[in-house]
Amino acid sequence: FPGGRAPPAPEEEEEEPASEEEEGKVDMDALDVFGIEDVTNVGEKTPLFCNFGFEDWGMMSLRFEIHLLTHAFRRDANDPDRSGIPVEHMAFYYSRYFRKTLNHKYYGVETSDELLKLIRDTIFVTRATKVIESRVPDE
Repeated sequence: FPGGRAPPAPEEEEEEPASEEEEGKVDMDALDVFGIEDVTNVGEKTPLFCNFGFEDWGMMSLRFEIHLLTHAFRRDANDPDRSGIPVEHMAFYYSRYFRKTLNHKYYGVETSDELLKLIRDTIFVTRATKVIESRVPDE
């Protein structure tokens, strides 16, 4: 090279990473979680649970376990008069089915009624008989 120096490299246009991130970013707050077909890809190959903290996993586990408990109890009882678990017996059946105790204080509440209010999008308590039933079908 004349003069002992290499010619300057041609200038390349740098892409702005901030704008690229904004375009590919999924707005998790605007998602309708009940309308999602694939929880592992809600857009841009982003899973619904990508930002879950331990509290979110704990609440998801509680919802799933109570959902399973209500359906398992109904199948095991196989009695039309026993459509669900009475609220006051929930802790007993929870420990019976899952072999662990249900600690209300872990979720920041004192009673079973308060705990069930936290997951009212998954289960409901009937007014007449005060039994727990799932909002989600078993199949």
